[in-house]
Amino acid sequence: QKQCQILRSNSHEIIPYFRGQWFPCAHETDNLALYHISTLALFKPWRDLAKLKQSTVTFQEAYEQF
Repeated sequence: QKQCQILRSNSHEIIPYFRGQWFPCAHETDNLALYHISTLALFKPWRDLAKLKQSTVTFQEAYEQF
């Protein structure tokens, strides 16, 4: 098995990539969950996915608490 370690400087930044043509809109009810997830990922500080929301809440609840 190969192992890999990635080292980053303190100033290293990551730009999230959201699939699709446009960033989801809040008024489009069919994409509301995608809007909540994308907004949290873009504006809430996080280093791993577990930091975006607790396992006991939905992304909508986490968005509303944020």
